[in-house]
Order: sequence, then structure tokens, then C-alpha cells
Amino acid sequence: MFCDLVDSTELSQMLGPEDLREAVRAYQQTCTEVIRRFEGHIAQYLGDGLLVYFGYPQAHEDDAVSAVMRPPSARISTDSIPYPIRFLCSAIQCT
Repeated sequence: MFCDLVDSTELSQMLGPEDLREAVRAYQQTCTEVIRRFEGHIAQYLGDGLLVYFGYPQAHEDDAVSAVMRPPSARISTDSIPYPIRFLCSAIQCT
């Protein structure tokens, strides 16, 4: 799964550098908590995005479901971040 901030360029124009760094850090931390709760693995932080694997390093029967169903959980969790953050998650299943 790949999670990315929506309109991050516009967000960077609204916020100062310190606030932007804090917003991205809060977003990544919140997503990390949700991903780990469902046994996902963050393969890489890519700027303001996250590349996430479910089923790595250990496969589970419901890994494909986890990759598709977890973004709404992360979206709900980011409501508590005091910045105007929206994000998009895309899931691709490879077998």
C-alpha cells in the first residue's frame, strides 16, 4: 500500500517549515501506529509518503484485506492532528 499526503505543496505554502515538518511527522506517526496495529511493515518513507507491506516479513491469511481496509482506520486517526491533512492510500495486490 502507498499512503501519500494530498496537496502537500499547498500545505507547505500554508504552513511554515517547522509546522510543515511537525504536520508530516504527526501524519507519519499516526499512520505508523495504525499500520503496526494491523501487523503491516513500513518498507520506506518517501518524502511525505509511506510504502507499506502487509504479509511481510510474515504472511497472514488476511493480508490483502488488511491492505484494503486499513486506510479508513488511518484516516479516522488523523482527525486528531491539528493541521489540515488529507491523504490518499492506494493498495495493489501482487501474488
